[in-house]
Amino acid sequence: MGRKRHISDDELDANPHNEEAVGSDGQYWAEAVVDWCVDEKGVMMYLVKWYGYGDDQNSWEVQQHINECEELLIEFHLNHIFEGFGPKQINECEELLIEFHLNHVNGRQPPKCSFDEFDKLLRYLKDLVQNIDFAVVKRFTKKPIDCFEIRNNDEVMDQIIEVIKTQIDILSERKQNLKIRTNSERIKVREVVLRVAKSLHLTANFDSISGFLDFVDKRKDLVKELEVWEKTQNAIIERESEGRPIRVVNDVDLEIPNLKAYITNCILDVQFGQNIRFEDEEPLVGCECDDCYECKDECCTAVVGFPMVYNRKGVLNHHFNTVIYECNAKCKCGDNCPNRQIQKGRQFDLEIFRSDSKSRGWGVRAGQDIPKGAFITHYVGEVISVLEADKRPTTYLFDLSAHLDSSDAEYTYVVDASQYGNITRFVNHSCDPNCRILFAWTKGLVNRFLPTVALFATKHIPSHEELTYDYSIDSVEHHSKGLPDSPILKLYVGQTSGPSTSRQSRGQSGGRLKRNAVFREVDCECGAYNCQKFMYS
Repeated sequence: MGRKRHISDDELDANPHNEEAVGSDGQYWAEAVVDWCVDEKGVMMYLVKWYGYGDDQNSWEVQQHINECEELLIEFHLNHIFEGFGPKQINECEELLIEFHLNHVNGRQPPKCSFDEFDKLLRYLKDLVQNIDFAVVKRFTKKPIDCFEIRNNDEVMDQIIEVIKTQIDILSERKQNLKIRTNSERIKVREVVLRVAKSLHLTANFDSISGFLDFVDKRKDLVKELEVWEKTQNAIIERESEGRPIRVVNDVDLEIPNLKAYITNCILDVQFGQNIRFEDEEPLVGCECDDCYECKDECCTAVVGFPMVYNRKGVLNHHFNTVIYECNAKCKCGDNCPNRQIQKGRQFDLEIFRSDSKSRGWGVRAGQDIPKGAFITHYVGEVISVLEADKRPTTYLFDLSAHLDSSDAEYTYVVDASQYGNITRFVNHSCDPNCRILFAWTKGLVNRFLPTVALFATKHIPSHEELTYDYSIDSVEHHSKGLPDSPILKLYVGQTSGPSTSRQSRGQSGGRLKRNAVFREVDCECGAYNCQKFMYS
């Protein structure tokens, strides 16, 4: 027997019900709640079946008329929402039961869950199968997997797509059976939506169904933004002949690379630029070689006291512990000279990608195989004084004095790529790197205190592998230390002026060194087998 509600004399006169169903206190017994709706004024109504009366006598009642029918209301929602669920499944949905009880029983408006949400979910899933977004699809697993694994593992991808197609079939079948969009049908639709959401782990990985739909919309906008960002940077790269175009991929979240401007060569800090100049003068030393590799003992490199570091194929001949001096505009040799690798620009496809690791953020990976010893790209940014560097965050600072000794302390500069830089600023640290930084001169030693910061492969790097180098001081200092004692070099020393500073202390950050700064120890999450477990920032 259900609960009862009071029937007024006016209602009794207007509706001559079976007297047996009327209590002595003028109340009728409610047998069941069979449907609900919201009227044109936004008031929630329930269709009540009365004990002892036929269905034609069912009546729509406002919440207040059936305040004592809470058990019937809960039973109604359970029957319609969780139809087909077992007791164990219902128990696991305790929070959902509470939500529906609050939304439906306590007089609130029905939840937004609607036919529109149902249609949208079906439409978005179909679109995902046709136009796969890895950032979305990889979240359809109980525990989201690495974007690299899903992008490069057809078996994993096929399994996920098969699950999505199965859920699409379930939604499509419900849609075919949906003839009249009544409130009862709305509840059945909601039931199907909840089952699909559970199978695709939407609540766990997107917080809610609406969170999933919103994420898909934002990802579509992001893809367009990334296309524009990539096109803009490649226009600069092509115009300034930096080398191969770059790609940018985000299979993870909604971020865009945080770079104010892409530059292909170092620029001067506005306030500090008047104190230094770049290599814009004619080199003092050139060579007359027909074949610089064959004549390396007489080439310009030998004149200034540098070794010839490249082999005939243009890769480092295993000399990873020296600075580099390339042939320049005064040399007789042409562009095909093996001693002009950095000047040729970036010769390999590279890709900026969003890492699954929150601590690593953006990274760079090879778009093709890169041989051991090959030049990859160079590090650029604002050239600033060490005094200015001490005022800035350490993340993207690179000290250009690692090759100098203490007597050159007054001629030291720092490159800051935090706002202005190229693809190299996104290369991450590793305690077991596959790249190394070397200092180089490509236009002669017009200013030996402003070397090119060049990135080289120290081992064969297969396509899709992330590029990394060791951010620590020693990795740059030890392998780039010591310009040769040459009379030619001494001619250049007096040609530049710079701020005077002492070398009292040295910190480290991102391989980009900084003096007179306070550094904090942070966890290193490079994942290398020989990881040092911490680094400085």
